Amino acid sequence: MISFSGHGIIPRSRLHSVREELLQFLLEESNSLTSEVFKSFSASCGKCPNICYLLWMDTEATLEVLKCAFAQDSIEPRDELSGTVNTPASEDEDGIVAGNPGSQNNMVQNVMDAIVDIVGLENEVIRSVVMGTADSEFWPSEKEFGYLIEFVSFFVSHKRAIASKRVVMHILTYLTSSYDDTRARTQKEKEVLQLFNAVPRNDWNSDFVLNLCSDAHFHQVFYHCPVRVIPVKFL
Repeated sequence: MISFSGHGIIPRSRLHSVREELLQFLLEESNSLTSEVFKSFSASCGKCPNICYLLWMDTEATLEVLKCAFAQDSIEPRDELSGTVNTPASEDEDGIVAGNPGSQNNMVQNVMDAIVDIVGLENEVIRSVVMGTADSEFWPSEKEFGYLIEFVSFFVSHKRAIASKRVVMHILTYLTSSYDDTRARTQKEKEVLQLFNAVPRNDWNSDFVLNLCSDAHFHQVFYHCPVRVIPVKFL
């Protein structure tokens, strides 16, 4: 049994199913559009899942909780799990029943798809929502957008989720333009190289990628970039 700070306990065998149920609720469309923010977003996006409210309240904290929920699973690429989606749940050494890796990756993909929809990453221009009465109060802010794109990039880079060419373009544009010092630039370059290893070559446009990385002074890219000779139109 696991205690939640004195507010109740839950059997360890129920952890996986509870996580699935909570995520299912968060990804459902909200039935209580009582605020102007919800109404505004629903009007512009066509739907507004429950997770929106948590992201608007605290983008960083919400994504950290989600990341922890998935990161505790073993990082197993999707392409290595094609034959395990229908495998039964297994018990660990403590007898705790865990969902199969394919199911866990499906949850990751569903959350990522919801975030892509919320922010409009399939569009050329990112979606913004008016958060207050003042026209200047928009969500996501530049900082909040960074949290969102890093979340998506993390799971795509670890092959836990799949992104479209348009989404990959937004990730790459962010990673090559969002650093303040040499240390941050080195970290972003590593993330770009991880992305290269995860995304199929046909999803890259060599000129687009190399121009961005050249402007960002990502020198390792020119030795490891898998798209140097691939003349594929990106968009």
